[in-house]
Amino acid sequence: MNPCEIEAGTASYLGSVITVPTNTQFLKAVSVSEMDLEKQAVVVRADNVEYRGATSFVATLEVAIRTPATVFSRENHADLVDKVTAALQNKSAFVTAFNAATTGVDLIGSSPLNYRAPEFDDNVLVNVVSLECGVIQS
Repeated sequence: MNPCEIEAGTASYLGSVITVPTNTQFLKAVSVSEMDLEKQAVVVRADNVEYRGATSFVATLEVAIRTPATVFSRENHADLVDKVTAALQNKSAFVTAFNAATTGVDLIGSSPLNYRAPEFDDNVLVNVVSLECGVIQS
């Protein structure tokens, strides 16, 4: 199981369904050197990919929404958080687009979303949405 495929499928799906300013970045788990810190970012990270059977896995998927407060307002940030959560709650579209964007991994379902309290650090607003995903190797 390649966790990078889970990140790629989710980032691809979110980038295709969310209408945001053209300078918003949709990224897989990255280092700071790969991110433009003056732009909004949606960063997808697969965490705790757990083996459940011959080809079955459960993964914790974390989607961080990052907004530089010196460039964008709190309303801009809240709007992007709302769009990301709405997209992740659309289970049928998520599964279809995820499976089309990945190779060797199929999403079979996901849990309800969990939210962390928003953080404000170094003039950046950050929210993290997480969910559990069931995936199989195809």
